[in-house]
Amino acid sequence: MCGIVGAINAKDAAPLIYAGLLALQHRGQDSAGMLTSDGQQTYAKKGTGLVSSIFASGLEQLKGSMGIGHTRYATAGSSFDLDTQPFHLDGKLQIAISHNGNIVNTEELKGQVNGKMRSTADTELILHIFSEYLHNGNGQASFVEQIFAAVGHIMQAVKGSYSIVMMVQGHGMLAFRDPLGIKPLLIGSRNNSYVFCSETVALDAIGYALHSQLQPGEAAFADNTGQLYRRQIGQDKHAPCMFEWVYFARPDSTHEERSVYAAREELGRLLARQWRKTGRQLDVAIPVPDTSRPAASGFAEELGIALREGLIKNRYVGRTFIMPSQVKRAAAVQLNLNPIRPTIEGKRVAVIDDSIVRGTTSKRIVQIVRAAGAKEVHFFVTCPPIKWPCFYGIDMSTRAELIAAGKSVEDIRQFIGADTLTYQTLDGLQQAIGRTALCSACLTGAYPTGINAGDIERLEGRRSTERAANC
Repeated sequence: MCGIVGAINAKDAAPLIYAGLLALQHRGQDSAGMLTSDGQQTYAKKGTGLVSSIFASGLEQLKGSMGIGHTRYATAGSSFDLDTQPFHLDGKLQIAISHNGNIVNTEELKGQVNGKMRSTADTELILHIFSEYLHNGNGQASFVEQIFAAVGHIMQAVKGSYSIVMMVQGHGMLAFRDPLGIKPLLIGSRNNSYVFCSETVALDAIGYALHSQLQPGEAAFADNTGQLYRRQIGQDKHAPCMFEWVYFARPDSTHEERSVYAAREELGRLLARQWRKTGRQLDVAIPVPDTSRPAASGFAEELGIALREGLIKNRYVGRTFIMPSQVKRAAAVQLNLNPIRPTIEGKRVAVIDDSIVRGTTSKRIVQIVRAAGAKEVHFFVTCPPIKWPCFYGIDMSTRAELIAAGKSVEDIRQFIGADTLTYQTLDGLQQAIGRTALCSACLTGAYPTGINAGDIERLEGRRSTERAANC
């Protein structure tokens, strides 16, 4: 779940892309990069860490009216330095790429690029395959038709999730979305300038209006004159990732025409309705900051109980879920949350969180709340139990790390130490989001790209190997 931004026909692209990446920092905090073009040459800057640190200086050197940027959350690959995007290819055409998603047939695709890989990232595979097809394509067709034909080739060859922006020097900017639409991608506009990005908050940050979202399997090409061409190239059953609404997207974003904040608030209300059936009482609801605040608000409002801040987050630690190792996540939880004792002491506390993946963070949260004097601790989760790996861009890639893959709800309750544990239902999740067509493979094991048991074993093994290389 990375963040991508592309801008074309801007007076100065770099400041726009920088502001967009800052707005998308929550989507990845491992590394970031930007590549711009003035029509004659390209300018690049990359680094590990946060966007504000990487571009604290040197932004003025990224010249030109066109550029792309990326902030990375590593779920595949094994090198932060080599795998930092955007990637760039020199040749007859100079092409650069930023990618949000994960490819599941990388071994098959590597055989098509003849040892050209310089990184371990699946993004580079797409870049090489696209570039080679474009160079060998139908020279009699218009350039736009050649571009769309190359996108069609990618959609036939590449399996997995991908939202992509590409910069083709001297021609324009391309954006396209996989046929299932697993990852988000939007078009923003201002005058004859266009921006492609992952979330509406990026458009808000730079003052561009939402033009439209790209549909699953759709490509858009903006040329240097300001002309926008769109083409529906491939489409399958629409399956946007449910985790965008549960955790990844910012609450002030709108995704697939559904407010993220409203969806999370409804998730909380539905949990409250489950709880009401038990006949038990609660004194206060507290969110696990920051993602769960809307859900906690809906939960408390539905039950008519107090909503309070009971856990304060250290703003300088970052999002623990997207940290690249369990060691870093565990250390971060120790520093990340501190209780407000007067909110908690002597009370029957409802703790509202977005998900339980490994269980260790939830266990530590329950310990913190109990140590602050809670009379009872009841844990509520807006996402149903996560039982299957995600191979489309969320770092929960093996069943061994998923507590719900091998434990019952009661086992998990005992492990985290809560008095009760209440999960959202799959029906409740779909109701809150407002659609049944979702990628919920991590909940059900039904992968929209047709991953089978053998594929799961293979992909789990690959990710385990990559993690070992990062240790």
